[in-house]
Amino acid sequence: MTRRLLGLAVPEARGVAGLYALLLVLLCVDLAVPKILGGVIDVLAAKAFPTLGVCLFLGLSGSRNAMRATEGVLRARVSSGVLARLRERLLAKVQALSFRYHDRVRAGEVIARATRDVERVAPFFGEFIFASVELVLLLGGAAAMIFLIDRWLGAGALLASSFYLYLVYRYAVPLRRKWEEIGDTYDGVSSLVQQSVAGVRVVKTFGAAGREVDRYGDRINVYRDQCIEGELLWTVRSPFAQFCFWMAVPLTLAWGGRQYFHHAMPIGALASALFYLGEMNNRLRMVTRLVGDLETGLASAGRVFEVLDAAEALPKGYETTIGERGVNLSGGQRQRIAIARAVLSDPEVLLLDDALSSVDSHTEMALQKAIAGAAEGRTTVIIAQRLSTVLHADRIVVLDEGKVTDQGTHAELLARCGLYRTLFQGQWVGASQEAGR
Repeated sequence: MTRRLLGLAVPEARGVAGLYALLLVLLCVDLAVPKILGGVIDVLAAKAFPTLGVCLFLGLSGSRNAMRATEGVLRARVSSGVLARLRERLLAKVQALSFRYHDRVRAGEVIARATRDVERVAPFFGEFIFASVELVLLLGGAAAMIFLIDRWLGAGALLASSFYLYLVYRYAVPLRRKWEEIGDTYDGVSSLVQQSVAGVRVVKTFGAAGREVDRYGDRINVYRDQCIEGELLWTVRSPFAQFCFWMAVPLTLAWGGRQYFHHAMPIGALASALFYLGEMNNRLRMVTRLVGDLETGLASAGRVFEVLDAAEALPKGYETTIGERGVNLSGGQRQRIAIARAVLSDPEVLLLDDALSSVDSHTEMALQKAIAGAAEGRTTVIIAQRLSTVLHADRIVVLDEGKVTDQGTHAELLARCGLYRTLFQGQWVGASQEAGR
């Protein structure tokens, strides 16, 4: 997954290279400042004014602020370029997908993945691929600088930061699973909104607005509870990891103070070690946020790539020659194309007249799936001789010699309507015999 995401940044290679070069310069500045401050403290301890040290600190601080601003602009350009390319690729793929895919996947799910999920991938390019490198280099560099001051202090700093990263890694695995679950729930919420808006006239006609609001309220409450669980999963655990790292501070003070009192370490060196621990802590606090964004982004990226990977190979795709009135197509193919054309016009009411006539049982199953997808989110009236077409309808009306004899669901009619039961049993036996051939 991570490799596929990195591949999207290849066209932005120049901007990425410039950012990494800038990060290396910033790294050198960040590692130099604690050393300079330690020297300033040593000069003050000798009762002198650290003019050079103060000037160096002010100059480096101003330069660092300017470089951070430039870094922010470059990150925004890289991230925006990659996301624009991902959105274009996603839309092009959705347009090229077969009707079978769109019958199977609700429009709300596709919309959610093209908007919310793509947006949640943004931190991966805007922060993670740069901040992760900066984090590793600074942690290693700061630990090395502390090691040069005192090998035991350096070993303690490296051990504390390593244990922190280990805990964060352990916490990240369940976090991604939770955000994948949250993303699936959001698909349901988005699909429900899309269906309600698309069928608002039908909803109002049948006075079902209250029911739609209740349905939406139930879905959104589930989504809210899952989001809270996801936040708690991370926010409750991350403070423990931070506490474990901060244990390095009293240990540094204890050992460093002992060395200072035995004249084995100047006070400025001890101060530098503490400043380096502060730099490490700032980056480790950033890890907490980055890992949360990363796991959320990877979960969303997986859902986006599901759409990109769903293309089905066709010999000639939309360039297939169907002939006049579909002469080159089978009966089932003609009917499926007719259904697809009807759905593409996005009607509020869909009327299907004997959609399963003159097809075999295998084609009938394919057409039933197509009809189920076409009927979703709109009022659908189906005129049928084959009862398999209407088994899952909300209401079935039985006609005999032009008159309505009964109406209800499949189960209700099967229990009380003799004509319906006879038709169903006859067609069921016929279908079973055809399947057994």
